[in-house]
Amino acid sequence: MEYNTTTLCESNSNGTFFYRSSITFECAKTLGSPPVISADSCSVDILWETSLACRESEYDATKEVRCYAYDSNHHKRDLESLIKRVSTVTDPTSASSDKFYINVCRDIRSVDGDVEAAHVGHCPRGAAACLVRGGKGYLLGEVVTPLTIGENNRLILTYHGTSRNAPLECSGTPPQVIVNFVCPGTNRGGTRPPILTSSTNCQYSIEWWTEAACVTDFVSSSTCRLDLERHGIDLDLSPLTLEGESSRYTIHTQDSAGTTFYINVCETTGILCGAKDDKTKNTVCQTTSSNPKGYIGGEKEGYKVKYFDGQLSLTYKNGDRCHGNGFRRTSVILFHCNKTAGEFVCVGSPVFSHEIHCTYYFDWETRYACLAPVPSCSVVDEKGQNFDLSPLARTTGNSNWEVLDGGDATENRRYFVNVCGEIIRDSTTTNCPIDSSVCLVHGGISDSLGSFAHSSITAKDNKILLNYTGGACPSGGVRTTLITLYCRLGDLESSPVLKYHSPDDCVVSMTWHTAAACPLKTVTGTDCIISDEDSGLTFDLRRLTQSENMYKIPVGDYDYYLNICGELKNSPCNKPGNRPAACQVKRTGQHRAFTTGQVSDSLTYYDGFIKLVYHDGDSYSNKLHNRSTQISFLCDNSSGTGRPEFVNEGNFTYLFNWYTSYVCPAASVQCMVTDPSSGQQYDLSSLAKSEDNEDANWSAMGGNDGQPKSKYYLNVCRPVNEIRATNLESCDALAGACSTTVDHNGIVVSFCIVKSFFKKINVIFIKNSTKLVEISNLGRPTSGPRIESSGHLSITYTSGGHCVENGVSKNYSTIIHFVCVKGALSSTPRFIERSACSVSFMWNTEAACPITSLTQGSCEVVDPNSRLTYNLRPLTRKPSDPYRVDGVHGYEYEVGFGVINLFIGSVFLQVAHLHRLCGLNICGNVETCQNNEYPSSAGCRIHAYNNQIDERVSNHYYDGQLSLTYQSKNRISDGNFLSYVVNFICNHTVSHGAPRLSNVDGDFVRFDFPTSLVCQPEQVDCVVTDDLGNQYDLTPLSNPDHPWDVLDEDNSRRFFLSVCRPLPPVPGCSGKMLCGGNGACYTYRDATDNQIKGHGLGLIQSNPIAVREGNSSTVSIRYMGGDVCGHDSTRRYASRIIFECSTAEGKSPVMQPNDESPCDFVFIWETPFACPVSKSVTQNDAVCSVVEPLYHMTFDLSTMTSATDYIFSGVHSVHLVSLISTLSHGSLNHFDINNFKANLAKLGDSVHTAGNPNTTLVYNDAVIKLTYLHGEKCHQNQFERSTEFRFTCHHHGNENPTFINETHDCTYLFDWPTPHACPPIRIVECTAQ
Repeated sequence: MEYNTTTLCESNSNGTFFYRSSITFECAKTLGSPPVISADSCSVDILWETSLACRESEYDATKEVRCYAYDSNHHKRDLESLIKRVSTVTDPTSASSDKFYINVCRDIRSVDGDVEAAHVGHCPRGAAACLVRGGKGYLLGEVVTPLTIGENNRLILTYHGTSRNAPLECSGTPPQVIVNFVCPGTNRGGTRPPILTSSTNCQYSIEWWTEAACVTDFVSSSTCRLDLERHGIDLDLSPLTLEGESSRYTIHTQDSAGTTFYINVCETTGILCGAKDDKTKNTVCQTTSSNPKGYIGGEKEGYKVKYFDGQLSLTYKNGDRCHGNGFRRTSVILFHCNKTAGEFVCVGSPVFSHEIHCTYYFDWETRYACLAPVPSCSVVDEKGQNFDLSPLARTTGNSNWEVLDGGDATENRRYFVNVCGEIIRDSTTTNCPIDSSVCLVHGGISDSLGSFAHSSITAKDNKILLNYTGGACPSGGVRTTLITLYCRLGDLESSPVLKYHSPDDCVVSMTWHTAAACPLKTVTGTDCIISDEDSGLTFDLRRLTQSENMYKIPVGDYDYYLNICGELKNSPCNKPGNRPAACQVKRTGQHRAFTTGQVSDSLTYYDGFIKLVYHDGDSYSNKLHNRSTQISFLCDNSSGTGRPEFVNEGNFTYLFNWYTSYVCPAASVQCMVTDPSSGQQYDLSSLAKSEDNEDANWSAMGGNDGQPKSKYYLNVCRPVNEIRATNLESCDALAGACSTTVDHNGIVVSFCIVKSFFKKINVIFIKNSTKLVEISNLGRPTSGPRIESSGHLSITYTSGGHCVENGVSKNYSTIIHFVCVKGALSSTPRFIERSACSVSFMWNTEAACPITSLTQGSCEVVDPNSRLTYNLRPLTRKPSDPYRVDGVHGYEYEVGFGVINLFIGSVFLQVAHLHRLCGLNICGNVETCQNNEYPSSAGCRIHAYNNQIDERVSNHYYDGQLSLTYQSKNRISDGNFLSYVVNFICNHTVSHGAPRLSNVDGDFVRFDFPTSLVCQPEQVDCVVTDDLGNQYDLTPLSNPDHPWDVLDEDNSRRFFLSVCRPLPPVPGCSGKMLCGGNGACYTYRDATDNQIKGHGLGLIQSNPIAVREGNSSTVSIRYMGGDVCGHDSTRRYASRIIFECSTAEGKSPVMQPNDESPCDFVFIWETPFACPVSKSVTQNDAVCSVVEPLYHMTFDLSTMTSATDYIFSGVHSVHLVSLISTLSHGSLNHFDINNFKANLAKLGDSVHTAGNPNTTLVYNDAVIKLTYLHGEKCHQNQFERSTEFRFTCHHHGNENPTFINETHDCTYLFDWPTPHACPPIRIVECTAQ
């Protein structure tokens, strides 16, 4: 088509030229776009490849629209690459088998080769968006309007449907589909599959993050290279170009026609091809046995190299025409990364894939398609479940994940990991290789154990396999690290655990139990908060709520006003009886205002977006429906707070998108730390609480002397779970600590009727104090623990709410000090002090003890810190009946087990490598493996000979994880011992379980073994507070060595109880679950075999509660989820212990009759520890002693006086302490300042007195305090220095205090574990059976 004008362009010696243009149309498969192929000052020539230039075909679109647009910067954005890529849209709110399909810019066609072709065939003709339900297709939208550019250069396609073929839920309303295409940005990665963000009132909104929506020049190149500056990646395909006589790759298809393809990369093939026998243009030549001249499958001119959404391709167009449809032949080569592909320098070679409508597709695996790491952390398993590991990814400003290695601390080997990215550089990892994602630091050397650039992520069988390769192996080849991630609901703090490493560290295996490995799901929340206890994620949109102002969004002739989870204030829509959260106001005419939705605070979350819907607005223009508004909040870390953007009005619904970082998952905080000097590791993750209720938080009552008491809620390494207050406020969703006050003046009296376990009706009058949120945010958990000294850790939460200290504006902070006390499993944090802008706590707990290894030779292991017992003997099978596991390559494994190795978090077993039938046993032998030479083998390979497993194995315990280790008797040809590993996984839903094959990696075979026998109990708070602030401490009843016996009239059975910690081993009482997990059980003698048997009556899972009844409170604890009760598998045993305040000492719990519910057991326990905690002070006639108020026990610390002073080092100073008397050194002026920089003071050249002698002790809640007052002045004479010692019971205390911290008023705090603070008598029951 020629366009000539009579307008003179220019005239010169070469002639006279008029303005002209030409358009050449070529047949293509899409509507296409008109690119300029040549131009000068007087003319322009355009080549338009378009389906409108083709003969009619059955493949023609019913309707197609322009699929490109120019953005605000005049850059072209073209979605042609997505056309006919029929996409399945994820609907997170649908639990049915509904399938949502869309095409881009044209209607859906059932095309052979499409994965979803069978389903797409149900879609009505002309549908560009389609819902398939129960084998029937519904039209949701047809192509009507071309692609448009929206706000922030996002691309928008709108499909309009009709009520004729709409789903039933549309109720006659025509559906509408809006697809928003978002370019993820100039940093590669971040693409997401299309997801349905709204279906309100049959108005469907889809969000699709794809690099195809980026500027055309960003995703494609007309040369053989994509470079970082223009394309965000560095890829060069020119090394694949062949030159000279052999300038082509040959591909034989082996079809009946004898088809052969000749291909070159970015250059011609150099052979004669096609009817014209041309060899100067063709880059692809297709020949057959009957046509040796063949057809040109694509020419060099105009080729395109593209990379988007992780796919690299090379496209050749303008080949010879096809005879059937007139299309010009096109060839598309899809390149895939393979570092080892091909025989010659990893070039690889193309392989023919398939042909669709004269477009020929080839796959090519080559190293030249391998890219730098792209931070995509999403994966889909075989069930279609979506997983996202991005909460584990570390970015600049975060620390790397450190691995719990369980090795010898003296070796000082430290492993560091990042997920979906490279190692973050810090002082420890600064020498790690640039591209490493797993790094081993040892002896001043840093080795890469794998790179994300050379990694794979797969999801299968309820686990995720993250495989890193990279780094040179000393024996040749590359190193490999396999990280197996298992779903652990709510846990984003736990660390990866080293399970195996070869002697040369060329093969490394780790496991990681984390909520990031749980499948994504839809979560709902109220009060403008999303808190998902499964994923461990919390989102708080209350920060977007405007108390006085409104969000204003001008669109055309209208202004829209929005608030988030709150009512609009002073808007044109505000009127009596109306609570608008969204309002539409016309700017012209009568300025009419319409409420488009009433206030709501209910949110829905799925994979990076949150939906907020306002319903019940004013009636729509048709008077049949009321207006509604939906706001979709979408994760975009680069947007900060962001702002609302109008999307569309349709079907009486107004859609807005809000891109904000507030809905992006926060980086998780690792709750472990390694001492770089000693190599000792500490792990506080067992203290992190994820349950979504306030009882799951840790709490402490506290307040400075003379001030009202506050109740503090804390969590460890993660935000507190939701706290509800009487004033309808709540703690900040991102706060690691907050506080509430108890208003004793505003007592609310109510009553309720309670049916007790004793078959009578009680009417209880409850006096409830008003609980108000005092400080909603005392600091956020942004960093993990740090080591103050051996056995002394601290965590600091910063960036809390606003506060003022000494006239200076600051933010609240919280510091928690953790002190190692072995066996303190049911301990709780204790309040230390509070200043204007900070709060501090101290916590004596076994979790603060260094992780220790324990090797034993039995099938039972005792945790040296918590004193919990783990027993794997129930897994032992008869030697003739080992476990059988299907293997790879048709092999079958017989798996039994020998002696175990306990290694915290999960258990693993190492045995000999077996390629044939294998037999093993746990804590026993395998019958088929026994012979004269090895009469007690625990396993063997059954083939031509027996490969016996050495019985010289050991139990190894490390941080709660069990492992069972074997070694083969004989070495193989390369001198190595072959190994197996069985990884025991905690699963509360199975009793014993069975092994299954996980993976095979050369000589290393691993099994997974889900079982409840390795589950660790929940950490519970044994200190409880009632609604008036009274504290009750049941900790003294928590006995790690002996259970409590129960008085029961029935002598045929025997009940055992434990308080706040699992039962110690009880013969016959293991039940079906882990013995250590039950808080109560009963035993009986089985008449059939005369054996003692028993049942677990409930697991340790919840804190005690205190309910006030009249003038007293009743404390109780509930154990649920015990063994199956009777023959009904849906019912399980449960028990409740009710503690009643009594001054009588030594009473035992008493069983209560309960005939109505034989699966529930109730026990009454009269004890002084159910009385409110009170404090006592040294009396006048006592010197350095105090009497405990419940049992009247006397604690005498006078024996701790010493003729010499206690001398020890603090963090910044050296300390001298004398108990009761003055310092033995006499005058402080006589001190050697070179040896003692300060006396309980800051660094400096002077010595300061930090308190004068005192003999008055204060006993409060099992803590004895001694305070030295009236020391020297500090802080410009504002305060006097003082020292406070907190003596706590520790039977093996080291007789030296630990410096905790210095308060704002120069008080120096010390924790002093000592046997002198232990009760002088043991509290035992006075009843025997």
